[in-house]
Amino acid sequence: ALPISQDGTGTADVTPQDAPPVDCTAVPVVLSSNVYMPQEIAVDVNNVYFSGLDDTTEADAIYQIPKGVPGAMPLQLSDPDGQPYSLASDGSYLYWNDTLDSGGIRRVRAGGAEETTLLVIDVWGMALSPTSLFWVTSSGSAQSMPKGGGAVTTLGTVSGSNPNDEFVAVALDTKSFYFVATSPLSATLSSVPVSGGPVTTLATVDADVTALTLDTQSLYFVVDDALTRIPLGGGATSVVAQGFTGTVALKVDSGNV
Repeated sequence: ALPISQDGTGTADVTPQDAPPVDCTAVPVVLSSNVYMPQEIAVDVNNVYFSGLDDTTEADAIYQIPKGVPGAMPLQLSDPDGQPYSLASDGSYLYWNDTLDSGGIRRVRAGGAEETTLLVIDVWGMALSPTSLFWVTSSGSAQSMPKGGGAVTTLGTVSGSNPNDEFVAVALDTKSFYFVATSPLSATLSSVPVSGGPVTTLATVDADVTALTLDTQSLYFVVDDALTRIPLGGGATSVVAQGFTGTVALKVDSGNV
C-alpha cells in the first residue's frame, strides 16, 4: 500500500485522520485452503467469492466462503465455467463474465440459487454499478445492460479500434465508464458517459495496461514498472511510485493505493 500523493513524492495529501497508516505487520488470516488455483475475487458484507478450478473435474467454477470464518469449506456456486473474470457482488447476487466457449455474462444468488446467463457475449473486463453492468466489446463498443438482464445499450464506440486490442482493465464512477484498449506495444485510456455519448481519449502510453482503478480525482494504472496517475478528465500523467512488475490488480481507499 502506498499513500496517494498529487506530486508523485510519496507524501500523502490527506491528514492522518483521513488516511490511517497501513499496518504492514498484520498477519494474514487463512480463510480457506481447500481450493485449486483460485484467481478472481470479490467481497460483500458477508462473503468472499473467488474463481478456481474444481479439483476433481478441473472445470472452472465460482466459490463462496464466509468472510469471518477461517478454515471454511468453499461452497461451489456454479460449474462449469470458462475462465470466469471480473467478479462483482451487489450483496444479493454475484456477477461475472466467462471468457471461453463463446463467453457470457452470468450471475448467481449468494448461496448458489438462480444461476443465470444474462447475455451470451465474448468480453473481458466488466464493471458493476448499483443498477447496470458495463463492458467493451472486441470491436471497441462500450455497452451497458440492466444488472438483471435486458436490452443492451451502446454508449459509444472507440474510433479506429484495432481488432487485436484487448479491453481488460475497466473502472466506473457515477458519471463515466473508463476502459483501456491494450495492445502488446501500447495502451489507450478512454472514457464514455454512463448515459452514453462521445468516447474521450484520456491518454496513450507505450506499454500494455492490465489493471485500472480510480478515486474521486484520478485514474491509477501501471505502465512498465511505474504506478501512474491521470486526472479523470484527462491531462498529464504523473508517476506515483516505481518498481512494480506483473501488476494484475489495483485498489484505492481514502488515502492509499
